[in-house]
Amino acid sequence: MVRAVVGGGLTKTQAARRFSTIPKTVAKCVTRFRELGTDCPATNGKAERFIQSSLREWAYASAFETSDQRRDEPPRRLHHYNWHRPPC
Repeated sequence: MVRAVVGGGLTKTQAARRFSTIPKTVAKCVTRFRELGTDCPATNGKAERFIQSSLREWAYASAFETSDQRRDEPPRRLHHYNWHRPPC
C-alpha cells in the first residue's frame, strides 16, 4: 500500500493510481511517499491502542450471560474509553 504525506497527515493513494490525473495532482502537493504495511502500528498507533484496550478490557475481561448484554456493552465502554480513561 502506498500512502502519501500531505500537510502532516497520511493519505491512502492506492486507488488513485488507477486514474491518470490524480497522481500528477498528488505529486504537486505531496512532500514524500512512504511504503507502509496494511497493519502498521507506527502510523496507526491510536487505532492499535484502542483495539488492544478493547480486547483486554472489554471483549475478554467480562463474562456476558446473553448476546443482548454483549451487544449493548460497547456504547458504554466507548464512552468510558473516550471520556474517563486516563491518557497513556
